[in-house]
Amino acid sequence: MSWEVEFLFEDTLDYVNALDKPTRAKVYRLFSFIEERGPHLPAPNCKPLGDGLFELSTSGRNAQRFYATAIRPIVYILGHGNKKSERQQQRDIAAARQRLRTFRGGR
Repeated sequence: MSWEVEFLFEDTLDYVNALDKPTRAKVYRLFSFIEERGPHLPAPNCKPLGDGLFELSTSGRNAQRFYATAIRPIVYILGHGNKKSERQQQRDIAAARQRLRTFRGGR
């Protein structure tokens, strides 16, 4: 069964579309890989963060992070970030957790 990648928040799709062409191509390759194989990819492309939230990432120069949840057959992209700093990453994860609660109908 194939999977589908869906952006729940327009700011994340806008972020991807604003990336430079080589970085955007890497991101879309990651999403294509998810559509073929599902969201639970081997490290370093996928890292579980608990409570159904996981981090998807590209590697190399200008690496990108995306925070997602999955309800078969859809992987929902909740947020984004880049690999600049640990502090910013923690803020991005907190924002993704809040979006996950909103998506699930909670507070």
